Amino acid sequence: MPSPASLLATGRIGGTIVRHAPTCTTPSFGLWAHLSLGTDMSLLSEQITRLFQWLESIGRRPPSTDVRIVEVHSNAPNLDDRDRSRVHRNALHEVSAYEARFAELMRLGTPWINMSCYGVFDGFLIVAIEFREVAAPIERPAWFVTPVNLSGPTRLALQHGWDAEEIVVID
Repeated sequence: MPSPASLLATGRIGGTIVRHAPTCTTPSFGLWAHLSLGTDMSLLSEQITRLFQWLESIGRRPPSTDVRIVEVHSNAPNLDDRDRSRVHRNALHEVSAYEARFAELMRLGTPWINMSCYGVFDGFLIVAIEFREVAAPIERPAWFVTPVNLSGPTRLALQHGWDAEEIVVID
């Protein structure tokens, strides 16, 4: 019988190496069902994996797996006249470049983090990290883990072929 280590293969999410099993035992989740929470995977990659699993489970497989992260502050939104978030192109981060910031947000003790799939822009799946900024780190019990809520894409983005520009304006 092969060892568990020999059953693992490596893959990538936005440039981050992750581990997954080479065969599919849960067809509704496809490849994403087999991602392991091993040491090669960051907190952010774990949550992106959850997002992909969830999207696939509700029949919303994204047209791209090349992810870019954008940070959206819920207490200081920058909206246009159609209530779309406005962000600068340089605010789109590769997963590997945003991992440390995401880990920091998880440690700050924010009451929640939303991970929202906005849609596709320029071939990239735009995933927003939404949270309420806190002035100083909040003391939480050792067992507390900041909940990460998943959402998206909106009906409007889906009606327009996963077009993120229905949700966000990228300058």
